[in-house]
Amino acid sequence: MRALAWGLLAVGAVACKGPAPSASDNSSAAAPPEPPLAKASASSPAPVASVETAPAPRLSLEGTVATGKLLKLAHESDGWVGELERRPPARVWVSVATKQQPLVPRGRAAHALIAEIVAPGVVAPTALRAMTVAELSQASDAAAKKRLKREARVLANGTVEVTLTLAPAPALTRVELTSNDEASVVRTWERLLGARETIPDGERLGLAQYQALLAIDHISGNAARVGVFRHDKTGRITAAEGNEAFSPTPREGALNEALARLSRHMTYSKSLDDRLAKLDRESLERALGFGSPPSLLVTPKQLEECLDRAQNIRRLIAERVKKRGADKALALP
Repeated sequence: MRALAWGLLAVGAVACKGPAPSASDNSSAAAPPEPPLAKASASSPAPVASVETAPAPRLSLEGTVATGKLLKLAHESDGWVGELERRPPARVWVSVATKQQPLVPRGRAAHALIAEIVAPGVVAPTALRAMTVAELSQASDAAAKKRLKREARVLANGTVEVTLTLAPAPALTRVELTSNDEASVVRTWERLLGARETIPDGERLGLAQYQALLAIDHISGNAARVGVFRHDKTGRITAAEGNEAFSPTPREGALNEALARLSRHMTYSKSLDDRLAKLDRESLERALGFGSPPSLLVTPKQLEECLDRAQNIRRLIAERVKKRGADKALALP
């Protein structure tokens, strides 16, 4: 019956004369009739109407991930990948709710939403969307359609929950956060953060983002972090893979010492401390609501755990401020 339902939903939508509506399609309203031209006098030629239409504003990458039309969807060795309508198309990594793992998209979306509160810009643009079977089928090749029909969890309203995450630019370098090589980037980061000396200006932004990611992963209960992507010139980092909240099972080889690393740091990010100070139950509940009416992407118990873990980090920072003074302990942006 589930396979039949998938087929009916997909075929029914394709049979429509127009394309299936998507979150970004706002062209369904009929155009208003043109107003009649004013009556011209006998001695003058009829005026010619001239209307200039301003081009639609270009969506930001965040907006594209949240509402852009899905053009392609395929399953590769590492999972689902897609392309969203944009020039050039925006490549995204896709998490699909399956019958075996229906909550995976919600966990990844929850991680990104927590990240937006704690340290905006560290996690790649991510959005949880309820996409129709038609939207997914129209974007899929034959193999992807078969896999979706077999695995996807279709809700009663004919939608499938998916999380889209903007894939990192090819120019970014992947940094393994679990490396034990003393010459590796992450070991250098840890040495700088654990030293009492002033951190060089060129390293401050990247180190603040790395530290914030450790905080995000601890607060969200992420047990899937292995690496991040780094811009070699600016030092900025972006987390595009291994983003999970309350991982159902720890990923083999993943980082499992985020709080321990944070406890060894001598210098912290002032903006991280400020944001953690403002984090409360109301703002977290509001951020983690999805749907209409909104329902929490995590359980009430997990929400409490997030708040407790944030307090763990605040206590570490407060202790460092007490010993070193705010100027030295909160020297990162």
